[in-house]
Amino acid sequence: MAVGIRSVTTAVSSGVTSTSISLTTPAASVGDLLLIILGNDYWQNTLTLTSITPTATSTNISSFTDDGGNNNPHINAWWAPVVTSGAVTVVADDGYVGGNEKFLAVYILTGCDTSSPVDDAANNGAMVSSNSPTTPTVSPASSTSMLFCHFQSDGSNAAPLATLTIPGDTNSQYDISDTSNFSRAIGINQQLATSGGTGGKIFTSSATFGWVASSVAIKAAATTPAVATNDVTAITPATAQGNGIVVAANGSGITERGFVWSTSANPTTSDNKVTASGTTGGYNASLTGLSDGTLYHVRAYATNGNGTTYGADVTFRNSSAKLSWIKS
Repeated sequence: MAVGIRSVTTAVSSGVTSTSISLTTPAASVGDLLLIILGNDYWQNTLTLTSITPTATSTNISSFTDDGGNNNPHINAWWAPVVTSGAVTVVADDGYVGGNEKFLAVYILTGCDTSSPVDDAANNGAMVSSNSPTTPTVSPASSTSMLFCHFQSDGSNAAPLATLTIPGDTNSQYDISDTSNFSRAIGINQQLATSGGTGGKIFTSSATFGWVASSVAIKAAATTPAVATNDVTAITPATAQGNGIVVAANGSGITERGFVWSTSANPTTSDNKVTASGTTGGYNASLTGLSDGTLYHVRAYATNGNGTTYGADVTFRNSSAKLSWIKS
């Protein structure tokens, strides 16, 4: 399973007449995850989440928070599982009405772990002035995570007018600015294919300005492994070789893999079983103790912390007169 993006909704407010900013999203479904990002470009660092309607319990992503200091931009973020289907209204606040511009972005994500979705990977940058805004490196533990990066410019009038090119391996989700208030906020994402460090994401900018940036990896909901059974080979009257592949661990480490076989369809680990070392990828093992001239059913299997998955049922008949396999 992979993380998906159902929608991304953004709002911008100059904050001159109100400390708050709000938006309403398209419809969400029970089991979705909200990723809420709030930023401003000036002065006040008390960025808070006021309310989510319908009610959802939020958790601050503290290591994503970035404080540029006085007269500089700030970022804060939260995640919250959706427990009631429908549109969601989010209200946030930075406690200041003196003209600082505020940005609010709300992702509705599908296929996420909704109990502890932050994959040990949130990271904030530092206040920097350059023409190469760079989001910080993160190191997710799961290969099924999605990386989200946000950068927030300061109040320089160079930022909204700059031409920015996003990193080639990422997708742009929003690029919002207000030329009358001199700020900019950009969000990008990337579906990760491996665990470990992703490296900083470097933008190319036509202008130099100050900015802060943050990154977070959101992990997919863990499921049982994805497994395929391949053709049986090396058939003899008493033995044969099972062949299979663990296509994906699906967010939880493989604890066992192998083959099961029986004279009945869809064998399980309660029937004849042989294990094979390793985690993901192709593997094989010897099926032994076979009776000559018998039709057997074989399935590859793999187990992780969420349970066991079996591949397709493959049949073969071993015979000293004629050896053959049949894929059903």
